[in-house]
Amino acid sequence: MGPNTLYRDARRALAAQDVSGARTLLEQHLTTHPNDVSAHLDLAACCLTLKAPAIALRHASVPDAGIESARAALIKAKALRALQRMDAAAHALRTLLDSRRLSVELKLNASIELSDLLLNTFGDPEAAAAVLSQTRNPSLRERASESKLLAALYGGTQDATSLSKAFRRHAEKYIELSHRRSNKKPRIARQPGRLGKPRIGVVSPSLGATPVGFLTLGTLQTLSEKAELVFFDRSPGFRDWLAQGFRESAKDWIACHGLAPRALAEQMRDKELHAIIDCGGWTDIDALRALSLRPVARQFKWVGGQALTTGLDCFDGYLTDRWQVPPSSDHLYREPIRRFDGPYVTYVPPPYFNFSRGAKAKTGVYALVSNPAKISAATLTYLKRLKPRRLLMIDHRWRYQHTRDRFMRALQSVSGTVEFIVPNGHAEYLETLQAAPATFIDTRPYSMGLTAIELLLMGKAIVGPRPRAVSLMCERHSLGHQRTDDFASYHAQAAQLLRWCAEE
Repeated sequence: MGPNTLYRDARRALAAQDVSGARTLLEQHLTTHPNDVSAHLDLAACCLTLKAPAIALRHASVPDAGIESARAALIKAKALRALQRMDAAAHALRTLLDSRRLSVELKLNASIELSDLLLNTFGDPEAAAAVLSQTRNPSLRERASESKLLAALYGGTQDATSLSKAFRRHAEKYIELSHRRSNKKPRIARQPGRLGKPRIGVVSPSLGATPVGFLTLGTLQTLSEKAELVFFDRSPGFRDWLAQGFRESAKDWIACHGLAPRALAEQMRDKELHAIIDCGGWTDIDALRALSLRPVARQFKWVGGQALTTGLDCFDGYLTDRWQVPPSSDHLYREPIRRFDGPYVTYVPPPYFNFSRGAKAKTGVYALVSNPAKISAATLTYLKRLKPRRLLMIDHRWRYQHTRDRFMRALQSVSGTVEFIVPNGHAEYLETLQAAPATFIDTRPYSMGLTAIELLLMGKAIVGPRPRAVSLMCERHSLGHQRTDDFASYHAQAAQLLRWCAEE
């Protein structure tokens, strides 16, 4: 077999999505054509897909890439990101986007990559929105619109009513698919209480050690005793102890990462569910698109991307409580409000959680522990009034130079002593919170969620500006959690959830 034949076969394998086979053929081809830049870059792309970023980086770093230099730069940036070299990846992407000789496709790809890095790694929603806005590419309009809305949500630059209306307009324009709704009606499962257990679906990209996992597993495990749970796993697959708990609660488990909305809706319809619960929300737009087609007779929105309304009318209930969404805020939601009698979430403590009281707060010592995206101007103004003698910044994102540089000047004007603490993993994070001799600062308008519960269980004090009179759910998370001392009411919550899902 000749070397040119090897390369042609590799390209055919790539077209057939046989990435592993293409990698083998490309490696063979490069033994006789070591200077073939295109083959090196194809191999680098294969290695990225096969989760071998170090090898991908080596093949993308070919000298004198010529007309392939932009493609090489993009693959290098993606490899650096996969290797957790985030600051270097951001620098490479910015350099690439500054290039005047960049194809539309590469510019689009690099813009999406940098925007995602800025938002989800560095916690910088304003910069993420700016990157997408600068491209002016029609195919990025939806992402750019959503990015601007997220920046406004985190920054508190709009009042709750205006922001809720803006998200609703976005959902109607970009997410709602019901104007092309299938004529097929949902097939309802067997009637509960007569012919067997009701079948209830749960769709989420976060079925593992995530806030969704910690805040829903206890209730769903209890619910599985009375109902058949069908999980639609929208992630590449968690393999931790919480993920195992979900799997043990499942009657059926459908791995559907990357599945298109209409295909996902068809899968939901085929399972003949009595009800389905969305635990993805704004973190899984394609799942919302699927649900907008009404594949299941009864649909509910619960934990997960639940900062505010989905903006869709396909839900029979937005599951919350009287603290998170008081009656005065009902008008902010397109969905009907359903309130649990107790808190809208429970908590499953990890085996490494030490429930003993943590270190006592020292006078003048404060800590900020939220995603830096939540540290708004309002939060900094409140913090400045406290005049902290020592300020602890606790979050894994502070390891990145971009994140520290963004806040350093503002933080130094607040406190003479600023310490960045970077825990490695959830267990170390909880140990750090427990040992911190600090009063903890809540953020506004997007407040603490899971961490507020964990701090309360440690006996830690939380202070912060109060929510506005009319406020979104995300602004009331911490306040709501402070109104209850019971995060283990799994049976009461499961019983109420079952009633909603099984009612006619």
